[in-house]
Amino acid sequence: MFFKRRFGRDIAELISDPMCRGILASDSRTLGVSAVFPHLVKGEYENQSIIKSMYRNKVKEPEFVGNSNEFALKAKFDGWRMMNFNHGMEQLPRAILNILRDSPNVDIYENSPVDHISVRNPEVTVTVKDGKPRHCDYIVSALPSFALARALRDEQIGKHLSDIKFNDVALVSLEFRDISFDLQAFGCLIPSYENPAVLGIIFDSAIFPESDTTDYKSCRLSLMIGGEWFEKYFGDAQSCDQDLIRTMALDTVKQYVGNNG
Repeated sequence: MFFKRRFGRDIAELISDPMCRGILASDSRTLGVSAVFPHLVKGEYENQSIIKSMYRNKVKEPEFVGNSNEFALKAKFDGWRMMNFNHGMEQLPRAILNILRDSPNVDIYENSPVDHISVRNPEVTVTVKDGKPRHCDYIVSALPSFALARALRDEQIGKHLSDIKFNDVALVSLEFRDISFDLQAFGCLIPSYENPAVLGIIFDSAIFPESDTTDYKSCRLSLMIGGEWFEKYFGDAQSCDQDLIRTMALDTVKQYVGNNG
């Protein structure tokens, strides 16, 4: 309602709605604008207008703070906006893991699911499935909120974490052989009034063409499906019909990009 009241129905349905679906996999009408767009709320309050705020606070090009690193300099002067790894995103955590293995005062426990976290100031105790507790001063968690809530089940914060809504999203990656699409863009987001179940399409071949196979002509696309609408259209994520999701992905490609090939 925030965007509809200030900019009209078209802006709300064609910009804010698909943007919230693509970024948060959520319905824009159920989100708190202060949490999702705090800069807009603050700017409107301080300038009595969102447009005035945007004009007075134009986003400046970030200053280059790199050193003489050849890679950083190339990214700066070639105007990179995105980057990829030759062997996928997994290459980054594996490189970090290799560095940490050789670092002093670092213990790494692989394949050790966390069973319980107990907070007793000033100490935190982490118990893994093997039953052995680990004592520490601080914890930095990368677990999703529902998983961390289970580990903190005896703590007050665990009850709050379990209240955070978690939306399931299916990612369908497709490769079309001996077909090419004239898609010179990052992708597209789909408004909920057109197709609530499909959030958007990423044009992988347009973003990183070097990742396409050289054996034949091809086009790669990825679709984000579900989000806040997952259960309505597919049921439980653990037992849903994957063939139904694949079929919907193919039908969506035919509808939105089929005429560009």
